[in-house]
Amino acid sequence: MTEIQIRIIEAAEKAFAQSGFAGASVREITAAAGVNVAAINYHFGSKEELFLNMIRYRLKPINERRIRMLNAAEKAKKPIPIQQIVDIMIRPLIEGFIANGDHEFSFMRAVGRGFSEETKFHQILFKDVLAEVISRFRQALALTLPDLPPSELGFCYHFISCMISGVMSQHPQIAVMTNGAVKPSDVDPMTDRLVDFVAAGITSLASNNAAPKKGVSKS
Repeated sequence: MTEIQIRIIEAAEKAFAQSGFAGASVREITAAAGVNVAAINYHFGSKEELFLNMIRYRLKPINERRIRMLNAAEKAKKPIPIQQIVDIMIRPLIEGFIANGDHEFSFMRAVGRGFSEETKFHQILFKDVLAEVISRFRQALALTLPDLPPSELGFCYHFISCMISGVMSQHPQIAVMTNGAVKPSDVDPMTDRLVDFVAAGITSLASNNAAPKKGVSKS
C-alpha cells in the first residue's frame, strides 16, 4: 500500500470506531488523512471497499504469522496439542495490536461497529480475509480431535473467534477487572490466561461431544 492509502486507512479506523460505518463521513476521513474528498474513490473505489481494505491491511500480516507458526508446529509435531493451536491463533493477534502500541483499539471498535451495521462484511471477511486461516486451523483441530464431529469443530472455532473478539474489544478494562494486577500493555499475562481458558473449554467440549465409536453407545 502507498503512504497515502495507509494514512486514509488509519484515519478511517478512528472515524469508524467513533461514528460507526454509516455515521463516518468521507469528508471526515479525508480531512483527518489530509487528502482531498475524491481520494477515497480514487484509491479504494468506495467507502465499503475502504472498510474492507482496512481489515485486510491490519489482519494480513497477523494471518501470515499465524500460518508460519502453524506450519512450523506441524513440522515439529503432528497432531498439534490443543493448547498450542489455541496459542497460535490468539497470541499473534493480541501482540499485533497491543505490543505495537495500538492501545486505543480503534480497529477492533471499528470492525465491531461495522459488523453490527453491515452483515455483508461478515460474509466477505470469512470468504476473503480469513478463508485460509479458518481452513488451516479447522484441519489442525480435526487432526488433534479426530473423534469430534465436524459441527463441533465449527463450535470450537466459533467460540475461539468470539472469545478473541470480546477480549480485544474490552481490553482497556483489564486493569479494572484485575484490580491493577494486569495493565493493558501486559501482553503475556493476559495472553497466557486467555489461551489456558480457551484450551480448557475446547478440551471439555471435545470430551463431552466426541462422536461414539462403532459398537460403543454414548452414555
